[in-house]
Amino acid sequence: MKSILIKNADYLVTMDKDRHVLRNSSVYIEPPKIVKIGGLGQKADRIIDAKGKIVFPGFINTHLHTPQVFHRHCPAQQNKPIDQWIQITTSINREIDEESMYLGALICFAELIYSGVTTTSDYFYPYPKGKEKINESTIKAAQKIGLRFTSIRGSMTLSRKDGAHYPDDVVETSEEIVERSQRFIEKYHDNSPFSMIRIGIGPCLPFASTQKDFQNAAALARKYRGVILQTHAAESLWEAEYTREKFGVSPIGLMEKTGFLGKDVGLAHCNVCNDSEIDLLAETRTNVIITPVCNTRDAADGNLIAPINKLLAKKINISIGTDGPASNDSMNFLEEMRYLRVVSMGKLGLDYLSPSKVFDIGTLGGAKTLNRQDIGSIEEGKAADLVVFNPEDELNHAGAINKWGALISCQAIKPEYVIINGQVIVDKKELITLNLNTALKKFQKRHHVVIKRAQQKLAWNLNEYSFWERSIWS
Repeated sequence: MKSILIKNADYLVTMDKDRHVLRNSSVYIEPPKIVKIGGLGQKADRIIDAKGKIVFPGFINTHLHTPQVFHRHCPAQQNKPIDQWIQITTSINREIDEESMYLGALICFAELIYSGVTTTSDYFYPYPKGKEKINESTIKAAQKIGLRFTSIRGSMTLSRKDGAHYPDDVVETSEEIVERSQRFIEKYHDNSPFSMIRIGIGPCLPFASTQKDFQNAAALARKYRGVILQTHAAESLWEAEYTREKFGVSPIGLMEKTGFLGKDVGLAHCNVCNDSEIDLLAETRTNVIITPVCNTRDAADGNLIAPINKLLAKKINISIGTDGPASNDSMNFLEEMRYLRVVSMGKLGLDYLSPSKVFDIGTLGGAKTLNRQDIGSIEEGKAADLVVFNPEDELNHAGAINKWGALISCQAIKPEYVIINGQVIVDKKELITLNLNTALKKFQKRHHVVIKRAQQKLAWNLNEYSFWERSIWS
């Protein structure tokens, strides 16, 4: 727990109330918090000279699925309808054990940290029979690597026996979900300031959960201070049609009907919502999580990009999620922020978001979605979560007139330093809390076993593209 002085920062992007960007400034840290901004008179155990460098608050990723690291860019899942996509996903997830998940989570978290993320959530599902505690491996991985973490326990009750898509052996009963979620909260949730582990809960999807499941989750979470709610909502036209046919309301209407709206709720996607539903999100202060790369990839019908301009106009809090490695293929948060800026033009009526607004969404927006007041900005008394970038040595940033804004406009670069809770995690571009080469080798070995077993049971070559795609490129 050594003190740190970051001095001579060319730009210090504070994200404070007035969004100050300070020049030639400094930050003094006594773990776990920021003690002083400005001035050079302090002595410290560690001094980081940030001359020519840019200091930001750590970025906050609010939507992720770590198990998908085992089927990143799986050819057999490309251009597949949802039932086939789910079949492959489930078949792979069945073969992941706790040690494999621990290694996979380390890989996800390392990739996030190398793009400036200091806090992430992880929405974990499904739970194959006999593996109900597998998500605890991700908590152990976050603790090992030093990442601030919100573990969101997802759940599903509807399976093929109910006419839904998921197989019967990866869902739980409503009673099991409540009991296991409560036990998970009481074991791990820490609502104290600067806590490194917090918990969230939520049913996964309107087509994999009952109305009662959403009501149960909302009631349980609100018994505990700081426990958040999260789900996927209004992601596709197919989902919107399903909920109207099944429940008589839209996906956002279903959230209202079950009490699953409010400032403690994060709704991932919200691509398909009308003006009255946007008004409802604003009135209830519900948070919206945008997943730019994932949903842009799926935007074949032109409707699958959230109406960012309308959400912002109604002062709805927005945050950013990378989503899972199988729906994104990348965990690079800087690239995700860059895509957000570009896809803001996906709906008419808005110019590119300014870099300052994108940074606002990627920091304070994330903190608000995760119901945290101690992260998201560089201010005295807040958690010492900071990232330091050095664009001077980067070819793809050469000539940028506004250096800190170029971090969004230009290609992503690695941070030179990442500090989380006052601890140096990346030092001179090297991750020091994990032997990354060793972890990668162990993960690749486990990955090979998982995929081999899944392929044998599927009788399917997961490395084969669809006939349609092969014929196009042949």
